[in-house]
Amino acid sequence: MKKAVIFDLDGTLMHTLPDIHSSVNAMLRREGYPEREYEHTALGLNKGARYLIAHALPDGAADTDVDRALITYSEEYALHCTDSSAPFSGIDEMVLDLLAAELKIAVLSNKPDEFTKKMTREAFGNAFEPVLGQGKYKTKPSPEAPLAIASEWGLSPDEIAFVGDSDVDMQTARAAGMTAVGVAWGYRDTALLERAGAEYIVFSPDELCRLITSLE
Repeated sequence: MKKAVIFDLDGTLMHTLPDIHSSVNAMLRREGYPEREYEHTALGLNKGARYLIAHALPDGAADTDVDRALITYSEEYALHCTDSSAPFSGIDEMVLDLLAAELKIAVLSNKPDEFTKKMTREAFGNAFEPVLGQGKYKTKPSPEAPLAIASEWGLSPDEIAFVGDSDVDMQTARAAGMTAVGVAWGYRDTALLERAGAEYIVFSPDELCRLITSLE
């Protein structure tokens, strides 16, 4: 059995896209830009907040426009990041089962660190440790943060599963030498996960728990 699991947050543990989308559109209104469709916002996920905002702005927006819009978005998201965001069905039970199996579990997100910590702690208490967002380490798909977590745990990468819903997560897992597990309930399709190097794809939190506790 693996000894630990590192989880992505958005689209993996929690359904967060509606609050992200509404905050993006609130930013666009304040900055005088047209609003975006839900699907367009979804395509901007996984690569950090600045990428999300640059993706939301019209093509050709200047860096200074992105800088200003990112500040506006952060203000909006700070007010609304937990309006409707919640764990996917079955995630709470899965977390308890993994802890009961004495696995270490962590969260690693490209969401800004303050929001990653706030949302994870409010949803799951202290179940995950550490909880890291964008800030101290290079963003995924860099292996820097997952390898730092492995070092903190005193584990080798091959003792850890990395679980996420995006190609960025699968690339991160492979770069770090960890087992890449994709979830099918998130914001990217399974074909993309497979192309990005997913070794396993699961379709429910219960299936994920069974897989993790059976992996050598």
